[in-house]
Amino acid sequence: MTSKTLELGVLLFEGFEPLDAIGPAQVLWCLDAVRPFVPPFAGTRVHMIGAEAGQIASGYQWSVEATTSYAQCPDLDLLIVPGGSGGEEDDATARWGRRFFEHDEPTIAFIGRQAAHAQITASVCTGAFLLASAGLLDGLAATTHWTARDELVAKMAGRGVDFELRAERVVDQGAVITGGGVSSGIDLTLHVVRRMLGDAIGDAAAMAIELETPAAAPILA
Repeated sequence: MTSKTLELGVLLFEGFEPLDAIGPAQVLWCLDAVRPFVPPFAGTRVHMIGAEAGQIASGYQWSVEATTSYAQCPDLDLLIVPGGSGGEEDDATARWGRRFFEHDEPTIAFIGRQAAHAQITASVCTGAFLLASAGLLDGLAATTHWTARDELVAKMAGRGVDFELRAERVVDQGAVITGGGVSSGIDLTLHVVRRMLGDAIGDAAAMAIELETPAAAPILA
């Protein structure tokens, strides 16, 4: 077991899709709750990250507290980027949501800086477009929400780089992992936990959030 605390981050931006961010965060938050029942593993700290700390409205006007800012965020071991559910008329007129933030220089720069040293940079749903803007999907395979697959292929073609769209729930390309539609973020994050901390911890996290409902309550050691 490493003594280093793992710094785990979920990006927030105005118009983000709530479950894209909160589903993964819930998996990460539950890691401390399962500690008494599994072999020892590295400490974890979860950061909800905005351009500035404070309340950030989702696409449904439900606000979530960003606990840190781009400037104050520590170097992350994991960054998860959600998609957006609002302000998405088109790239030219969008003032919020992923269509705006995939062109927002501070946000794309933050993703690029963190990806340079993170073990894993991941996206959920249309968060893949922000990773694409940061150059993280160049030469890789990825997925996104089914309604945006053709758009992602076109964006990557416009970048003039090799790219493969895979119609899969989670696409693991090593340091970059992408998830499909909204609910895939939970599966993606459990996959990430298994990669970073092992199957026992991933299984415990899946049990904690009741990914599948057991016939009887398990007996925990």
